[in-house]
Amino acid sequence: MKRNTSTRIISVSSGKGGVGKTNISVNLALALAEKGFHTCLFDADLGLANVDILLGLDPEYTIEHVISGERDLSEIVIKDFNGIDIISGGSGVEKLANLERNDIQLLSTSLGRLSEYDFLIFDTSAGVASPVIAFCMAATEVLLVITPEPTS
Repeated sequence: MKRNTSTRIISVSSGKGGVGKTNISVNLALALAEKGFHTCLFDADLGLANVDILLGLDPEYTIEHVISGERDLSEIVIKDFNGIDIISGGSGVEKLANLERNDIQLLSTSLGRLSEYDFLIFDTSAGVASPVIAFCMAATEVLLVITPEPTS
């Protein structure tokens, strides 16, 4: 992903689901916005996205519309929700959960064009699937979320 060097990209990830990645991602984005930073939260848990559910949003468009070519990334951004912009990853969409390499490249290129933000937060899915690794590799920082349970 080609990125603006002034945009800090933080990937919030874990090896296990249910550890609080989405809560941390949302609260981190809101805290940064409260401090005056222009922040975008991308729900990168593709196919099982839940940022919109957590925040009570019903997005008209999701990343599914970008992958299908129906919309440009800039057209699906939910602007200024409590001070943050949000990109919905789409929930219950099997195709998004199993993106092909060219779809990941399209998404990466689109995200690389988001240069207006101080912070771009990726709320990834759990595990080590190729999209998760791609989002972590594209980030300038990775926040690894764990709990004191053996499965985490």
